[in-house]
Parts: sequence; structure tokens; C-alpha cells
Amino acid sequence: MKTIAGFHLDGCPGRYNPGVSCSCTELMRDTQVQLLKKQNPKLTQALKDGKAPMEYLVYSVLEADARVHKGGADKYGIRNWLQDEILASTYVGAIMRHLKAWVEGEDQDPESGESPLTHIRACCAVVLDAEKHGTLIDDRNRVESKDQTIGE
Repeated sequence: MKTIAGFHLDGCPGRYNPGVSCSCTELMRDTQVQLLKKQNPKLTQALKDGKAPMEYLVYSVLEADARVHKGGADKYGIRNWLQDEILASTYVGAIMRHLKAWVEGEDQDPESGESPLTHIRACCAVVLDAEKHGTLIDDRNRVESKDQTIGE
């Protein structure tokens, strides 16, 4: 029995060769068209209401995200960025340190055991949430454009 894997059926020459024309992509397109015609009224209303399409989240990383946030809560206090203002530069520094560690081959943070990339995600989430709640102090070093001739 053939199963759909991505946009290609098992054994399809286009499965591992992007750009190869095959009948699987046509089948998938036809299936998507049929699904759109038979949309659940709840989905239709959600789209009209502008609700976030949560089904597009990458669920496989959420547990690691939660563990890193829990480690941060244990160390600094749960949702500390909502009680006290935070500096963007503090998180830029943390993001850069974790990125450097990952680029240099570190797969697990020595303290948490999680990927440095997960720590970057956590830092970004904290900054975005602080920005949304008005507790972010934006102390980024903004660079003005050197090209002042544009628009003159």
C-alpha cells in the first residue's frame, strides 16, 4: 500500500529529487482542492475571524522549549520579564553566545542538556513577549545608513 510522504508517494522518483515532475504533486493538489471545497464551517469561521493558524506550529520542539523555559524560571523567576523591565542587549548577548556555541559544534548546552538553538528560541520568545507587554527596554545599537544621498 502506498502512503503519502510529503508530496510524494513511496517509490515516486520525485520523492527525493525536487523538481522532478510526477503525478503525486498533481494528486496532492487535487486533494487540497477537494479539502478546500469541503471545509469545516469551524475552519471557515476561524479564517474569517483572523485566528492564528496554530496547526502550523512545529510541535516536535515544544517540549525542549518548555524545559529551557523551566530552567530559566528556576534560575531567574517565572516570567520575570513581565515583572521587571529587561534590556534587549542582555538577550542579544545570550542569543549570540548560544549561536556561537552551536556554530562551533556544540549540540547540547552543558547546563541544560538542550540544543543551543532551543536557548535562542527561548531568548527570542522572552524578548517578543516583553515587547508585547511593554517591559522591553530597546537599547539596540541602531546604525544609521551611511548613504545619505538617497532621496536628496
